[in-house]
Amino acid sequence: MSSDAGFATLILGGIPVSKDLAPSIIFCVLYGILGALWVYRMVKKETRSLLILKPGIFVQIRIVTLAIRAYMSQGNYATGLFIVELIFLTVGVIAILDPLIQCFNSHIHPFQPSDAAESSENANRNWLEHVANILRLLVLAVLVTGIVTGSLSSGAISDPNGSGAQTVHTLRTVNYILSLVILVVLIAATVYAQRRYPAHLDQNKSLFIILTSLVLVVPSAYKIATLDWADPSSWAHSSSAFFVLVITFEFIATALLLIFPTTIMFPSEKARKRIQDKEAAMGLRLDESYRK
Repeated sequence: MSSDAGFATLILGGIPVSKDLAPSIIFCVLYGILGALWVYRMVKKETRSLLILKPGIFVQIRIVTLAIRAYMSQGNYATGLFIVELIFLTVGVIAILDPLIQCFNSHIHPFQPSDAAESSENANRNWLEHVANILRLLVLAVLVTGIVTGSLSSGAISDPNGSGAQTVHTLRTVNYILSLVILVVLIAATVYAQRRYPAHLDQNKSLFIILTSLVLVVPSAYKIATLDWADPSSWAHSSSAFFVLVITFEFIATALLLIFPTTIMFPSEKARKRIQDKEAAMGLRLDESYRK
């Protein structure tokens, strides 16, 4: 493999060329629309939360990523820009993986604790909570491997066939596999929880988590597939595959998180307690009214 070929395979979608300009601009506009929707969600008190904050961060990351790609497509190459794009494409997905885990964690906590009062059911629910905690640790591992990959990218770009490039390749492999493992475990755990507690869990919410996770499986699997293709001219490293299998599917997943009222569907512990207190106060007022 030549030096140029090795360098081209470091970047998803290959080195940006003139044909990357149009799709980069189009997706910048589309992500900009999602950004406007995110602002709307954050302005409204009912839908404002940390759960919505992270997809908004992802929207900004992708806009910057695509803007850099559009700029470089005109021949404005720079090592720093390649490194920023590589880091954003590696760790950016965390901003939508973590909210999905938050959705799952909220989903397995029914509003009425008495619904799972039996010790066996409590044990199973605790097991699901442990799964959510493990997934959070894996997300942290994705972040760390992505940052380290970025810090070593300069050497890999200057010498694509050296030991530094091999280290970056290994870290990217770990990073991509971890992302896919998170999604697979999340889907399996959601399916298990829905089958185990069909009377306590909302099936539509389970389907939302599963569907959004499945959408993200596509870019995760594609990223792993690119690692086995050393030829930069192969379909795996084409800009078409990159825009369709990564940018498009990530856009769909982000849109799902922002279009649906996920903050209301999957309330935080604080919001859930506030709802319970409000319902308790309402019940007390009704009881007092009945006594009168």
